[in-house]
Amino acid sequence: MDNRRDETDFSDHNTTAGVISQRAAMLAAVAWTAFVVYGSLLPFNYTAQPLALALEQFQHLRLMHIGPDGRADWMANLLLYVPLAFFWLAACDRPLSGPWRILGSSLVLTALCMLAAIIEFGQIFFPPRTVSLNDVIAEWLGISIGAAVWFAWGGHTRAIVLGLVRGGRGAVAPLVIVYAVAYVSLALFPFDFLLTPAEFSQKDPAQMGWWLAPRGCVRATQCAIQLAAEVAFAMPLGMAFVLTRRVAPQRVAMMLVLFGVLVGAAIELAQLLLASGVSQGASVAAKTSGFVAGGLLAPYCITLRVGFDERGCAPLERSDTTF
Repeated sequence: MDNRRDETDFSDHNTTAGVISQRAAMLAAVAWTAFVVYGSLLPFNYTAQPLALALEQFQHLRLMHIGPDGRADWMANLLLYVPLAFFWLAACDRPLSGPWRILGSSLVLTALCMLAAIIEFGQIFFPPRTVSLNDVIAEWLGISIGAAVWFAWGGHTRAIVLGLVRGGRGAVAPLVIVYAVAYVSLALFPFDFLLTPAEFSQKDPAQMGWWLAPRGCVRATQCAIQLAAEVAFAMPLGMAFVLTRRVAPQRVAMMLVLFGVLVGAAIELAQLLLASGVSQGASVAAKTSGFVAGGLLAPYCITLRVGFDERGCAPLERSDTTF
C-alpha cells in the first residue's frame, strides 16, 4: 500500500513539474518576444513616412557586404532569434501524433518568420535602425537553428528543466549543463569571428600577448579584477567536474590541472578568432587556477553532502535521464 502511495506521489510530482515546465516555457517565450521587439526598435526614434514608400523600400531590400564589425551585428541578429524559436516550440509542444505535431510546429515557425519580417519592416520607421536583406536572412536562419535545436534536444532540455524543478541531487547535472553553455557563450560573445586571413591580419596585435595583452590589461586594478573574475567563473566548472565523476584521490589534482589548461587554452585560442577577442596567457592561468580551486573545494560542499571514500571522490547521483 505504501509503495502505491509513493508511486502516486511521485507521479503527481512529475505532473506538477511538467505543468511548471510548460508554464515556464510560455513565460520565457513571451518575455523573449518582448525583448526582441524592444531591442529591435531602440532607441524608439519614431519617424513618420508614407506607408507606400516604406513598402517600396522593404520590397527592394539589398544584400549588403559586411565586414568583421558588421558581422558582429549580423551574428547578434541570428542569435537573438534562436531562443525565440526554441521557447515558442517548447511552449506550444503538445503530445500529438506525428502529422499534427509537424503541422503545429510549421505554423509556429511560419508565424515567427512573419514576426521577424514585420519587425524588420517596422525598423524603417525607427532610424537610425538599418534594414537589409542580411538581417532578414540572419533572423530566419536563427529561427531555423532554434527549431533544429528543439527537435534534436528538446526532450533533453525538458528533462533538464524537470530536474531543476524537482531540485535535490538530480538538479546538479542540469545546472552543470546550463552553466557550461552560459560560460562558453559569454566567453565568445559577440561572436564576431574572423573568416579570412586578410581579416585576421588586420587584428590589433595589442589584443594578443604571451602573458599579458596590452589591450587586456590597461590598468593594474582593472587587470587584477578581470583575472580574479576569470578565476571565480571557472570554479563552478572544476567543482562540477569532481562532483559528477569518480576520480581516484591521487589523480584528482593532475586531472583538474589537465582539464583546466585544456578549457582555458581552448577559450583563449577561440578569442584569437574574434575581432574583439583578447587572448593572453594570464587568462589561461586564471581559468586553470579557478578550475583547480573549484575541484579541490568540491569535497567540502557540506550542503551537497559529498565526500571522499576509499575508492575516490564519490559523485553525486545522476538523474534518470541520460544527457
